[in-house]
Amino acid sequence: MWYTVVAGDSLYQIARRFGTTVETLVEANKLQSTDLNIGQGIYIPPVPGRAFQYTVRAGDTLYGLARLFGTTIQALAELNGIENTTIYAGQRILIPFYTEVIVNTPMANVRNGPGTNFASVAVMQQGARLPVVGYRNGWYQVGLFNGTFGWISEDIVTLDAHDSIRPVQPIIGFYTLAEGPGLPGSYTSFADNVSQLSGVYLFFYQISRNDPTQIDRFFQFTDQDIRVIVAVATETI
Repeated sequence: MWYTVVAGDSLYQIARRFGTTVETLVEANKLQSTDLNIGQGIYIPPVPGRAFQYTVRAGDTLYGLARLFGTTIQALAELNGIENTTIYAGQRILIPFYTEVIVNTPMANVRNGPGTNFASVAVMQQGARLPVVGYRNGWYQVGLFNGTFGWISEDIVTLDAHDSIRPVQPIIGFYTLAEGPGLPGSYTSFADNVSQLSGVYLFFYQISRNDPTQIDRFFQFTDQDIRVIVAVATETI
């Protein structure tokens, strides 16, 4: 989780607030000193079995907390069961460690801006899970499989905010081609389980036996084979 430094903060105070140590923060952020700047982002590593919590102070709002912790009002409300935006001093608020949306319609367009007038940059199938990085006017900004970002309407997704008690773990698939009757390849397993995968490694190349500076294809495949795999993967990954 990321925390934004405000006036009066010190590493010691931040460490106490989140139940960690100054040494852990220094190491996680590769800091050269304990000096901080207002607006600086500090990464707070998760502590297994412990959720991030914040005690609301007078003047705090969900909007302010969302900006402070790099999350959204919707994620804070969903994780804490808040039905409106009212919070009060002394209230303990769980801070989302990771937030995602799950597509709940057969097909969903991800657009390059927050509105239906923007062009579609990707199409997701039902069940696709996308990490949330922002929100604007009924649209979630989400991360895509190719490292870019897009926008998806809140009307066609379900929000799911996670605390750090059970951190979200990536699941990596390993794709192989058919190598004979006893080794049929992993396409069937891949297609059946693609919605559970965070990414896929393709075992398609190998270092040349004759020249270690060269890369050889591992068995035979075509450009169309690659297109099929990418199409299946990007439907839900």
